[in-house]
Amino acid sequence: MQRYARLMSGLFDENDGVAVHTISAKPILSRRAETGSAWEKWAGYVDKFALFPRQLRQEYRKLKAEEPNTLVHILDHSNAPFIHAVDPGHCLITCHDLFAVESAVGMHSRNPVRWSGRRLQGMIARGLRRSRHVATVSGFTRRRFESLFPSSKRQVEVVHSAFDRMFRPLPESKARWAVASWQLPYSRPWTFAIGNNSWYKNRSGLLRIFNQVLKLYDGPVEQRPMLLIAGSLATAEQMRWIRQSKLEGDIRHLGMVSDEEVQAFYSLSKVMVHPSFYEGFGWPPLEAQACGCPVIAGNGGALTEVLADSALLVDPGRERLFAQSWSRLLQDAEWRLAFKEKGLRNVRRFSFNQMHNGYLKMYRSILGYSER
Repeated sequence: MQRYARLMSGLFDENDGVAVHTISAKPILSRRAETGSAWEKWAGYVDKFALFPRQLRQEYRKLKAEEPNTLVHILDHSNAPFIHAVDPGHCLITCHDLFAVESAVGMHSRNPVRWSGRRLQGMIARGLRRSRHVATVSGFTRRRFESLFPSSKRQVEVVHSAFDRMFRPLPESKARWAVASWQLPYSRPWTFAIGNNSWYKNRSGLLRIFNQVLKLYDGPVEQRPMLLIAGSLATAEQMRWIRQSKLEGDIRHLGMVSDEEVQAFYSLSKVMVHPSFYEGFGWPPLEAQACGCPVIAGNGGALTEVLADSALLVDPGRERLFAQSWSRLLQDAEWRLAFKEKGLRNVRRFSFNQMHNGYLKMYRSILGYSER
C-alpha cells in the first residue's frame, strides 16, 4: 500500500482545489522492540489499533476546525476500523480486495484463518459496514463488497488503479545492466513471476505448471525455459518439491527486488506468468504489459476485467491446459508479439488521468460540490 499512497500523493495539484495532508501511525512501542521479534509485531498492533486512533482523531479535529470541508480518505480497506475516529459522512475508503475478510468467515475453505486473524478481519468488516462512501479498484471487488455489505444508503463507485509510470520498456542494454549482478543465462528464455506465498497466489501451482512446460520442451538444453520468481522466497515444502523434481537449475528465487530490477526483468523476459485464483485488481500483469512483456494469467477475480483480451487467460486449476498455453506462448514469436501489442494498448485504460478524475468526482460528490 505504500506504492498506492505514493500514487495518491502525486495525483492532485492546486488546480484541483485539493490540499493533501498525510496522517500515518507513529512507531511508539514498536520502535523500542527488537527487530524481527514477536514483541515487535504485537507492539506494532498496539501502535496501530490502540494508539493511532487517538492521534487520528486529534489531527482530524484540528484540520476540520481550519477547513470544515475536510475529507478523510482511508487508502486501504484494512484500515477501515479507523472510521470510528472520524466523521463517516466525510470519509472515503478504498477497498482493494475482500479475500481476507471472506476467508475469515469461511468463504475460502482452502485458506483457513486463525483466531487472531478472524478477530482482525472482524474489526475491518465492522469498519466497512459503517462506511458511507467506498471506492473499489475493480467492478469485481465492487460486486463482492455489495454482496457482503448490502446497503441502499452507501455510495460505492469503481475507480480503477493506475500503474506506476516508471514501468515502461527498457532498452535491452540498460535492462541487462540493471540485473547484471544476478548472472543469469541470456540464452535461456525467461518467464518472470512476482508475488507472495498466499494461497490465492498459487505459488505451488506455478511450480507444478512450469514442470509440465519443461516436459513439453524438446529443444536444445542451452535454450531450455527458465522461471524467475521475485517476491516471497519459496517455502521449505516448495524447495523440497523443487529438489525432488530436479528443477534447481531451472528455477531461480530472487527474493525481494527493487522496482528498477522488476522493470528490467519485465523488459527482458519472454513471458510474465500470474496464475492467481483470486485478485481484487492485479497490478503485476499490468506493469509487465507496460514494459512490453506478454502475459499469461489466471482467469479468477478481477483479472478478466483488468486484462480482458490483452493477455492469455487460463483457469489455473486446469494445470495441463495452462502449461500447454504457456509453452506455446514461449515458442510462438508471432503470438508473443500479438499479446505484447495488445498489452501496450490495454494499459492505456489505467491512466493517472482516469484515476484522478474518478477520485476527484467522488470527493466533490461527498462534499456536496457541483461539477465544474
